[in-house]
Amino acid sequence: MIESGLSQHDLGKTILAACFVTDLGTVLALGVLFADFNPLLIAFIGATAIALYLLPRLTHWFLVHVPNRVSEPEIKFLFLVLLLLGGLATAANSEAVLPAYLVGLVVAGVFVRERVVVNRMRSIASAS
Repeated sequence: MIESGLSQHDLGKTILAACFVTDLGTVLALGVLFADFNPLLIAFIGATAIALYLLPRLTHWFLVHVPNRVSEPEIKFLFLVLLLLGGLATAANSEAVLPAYLVGLVVAGVFVRERVVVNRMRSIASAS
């Protein structure tokens, strides 16, 4: 939808939003149904909540203070956060994809203003 340009139209935005909500609901439901409730799960929930609260500000700070570096530290920072949260989710026997959905949701506002970062992340994700 993005490559064809349909995501720029109202219908495309509605379809993408519906897919996102459906996928997020599925991951949340499966996470709750198959969760192994233990202290590590509480730590994962707490770490995710803190990360989601701080991530938009930290990402914006990276983009302002470390702009246009060849090493792309802002991309590495986001992938590090995803790796840590995903690893903690896996250790807690939860869904590792859940933090990726939530991080994408809270960082979307920063990505709207910084289209270059979106293109860089898209190219890295496509290459891997």
